[in-house]
Amino acid sequence: MRANSFVHGLTASVLSNSRHPIKNELNWLMLSNGAADLNDNVIFFGFEGNHAEPSFVAKVPRLPANGWIVQTEYDRLVVMWRILGEDAPLHLPEPVALFDVGEQRVLVISYVHGEDLLFSAKKRMWHDPALVLELSLDVAHSLRALHNRAEVKLEEHEQVPCDFLQKLELFKQIFTPAEKETQALSELAHRFENQVGNYKTLIHGDVWHGNIIRGSAQNTLIFVDWQYSRWSRDVNLDVYLFLLAGALTVSRGSAEERARSTTKVLMGWRQKIIPTYLNAYGVVNRFSVLPARYGMLVCCVEKAVRAVRDFGYNQFDGLIWRNLLTELINIPDGGFFDGI
Repeated sequence: MRANSFVHGLTASVLSNSRHPIKNELNWLMLSNGAADLNDNVIFFGFEGNHAEPSFVAKVPRLPANGWIVQTEYDRLVVMWRILGEDAPLHLPEPVALFDVGEQRVLVISYVHGEDLLFSAKKRMWHDPALVLELSLDVAHSLRALHNRAEVKLEEHEQVPCDFLQKLELFKQIFTPAEKETQALSELAHRFENQVGNYKTLIHGDVWHGNIIRGSAQNTLIFVDWQYSRWSRDVNLDVYLFLLAGALTVSRGSAEERARSTTKVLMGWRQKIIPTYLNAYGVVNRFSVLPARYGMLVCCVEKAVRAVRDFGYNQFDGLIWRNLLTELINIPDGGFFDGI
């Protein structure tokens, strides 16, 4: 596909779908990243006239077969915008358009103006317990508000699709857990199967600080990248992944070294940060969340097999999550905060 025809199609679709009038010429800038994974999206920023900041973000899968990624994100954003109504811009980007340019599926969303927590966190945040606690409280309240707004009571005999147990089996096939790990995973499966709750909610599915922006307009937390969102009867992935990803940020070295370092950070958080965060999220009685250790194991399994399941190959990150699962399982009983 020629670049000019792609840009023309991109501009035409935005002009016809944007809820806000565009008075100036749209100029597009491609984010260049030659080291990106083949299954990542190519990103374009759309600028109106001579504006210093973009108004739109266009996501284009590098491989046409991965069009499902942007399709899922668009569908979930549309649902959340309908649920949140006029409050939606305070919590997530706007789905502007989903269309095809040639064989390429293209998603256009609004650009979120604010502080990128990924870059601010690298500088100072995760090394300062006070800042970690402050952000954790904000995330807990924001997540709970979204989960509560999106909750829907289950119809009689309604089954909410859930493939976690299949992912657990895939984890066992890929990584061959030791005997103690096998026992822990069996207990995890039992706990997961016996979670209670007669509501479902729309979870984000990939809550970490790299997917959170502090909006400049209202100072609210805005959650981006909704391609792993789904309806669920449990919120383990949203609640616990934020903590794990934060602790992982300060780690360095091999997969084993990073897993050990991450666990050490979590142990330092067990007396104040973890219980305060979970208490801020609040008691759960409509949908389900597991105690801390088991909820974190859910995240480790999910993240360890995600690339294999979606794209057919493993990544270095998968090894980190696999080793982190081992470290969490080997924490002595009573040595971790398991309350909710």
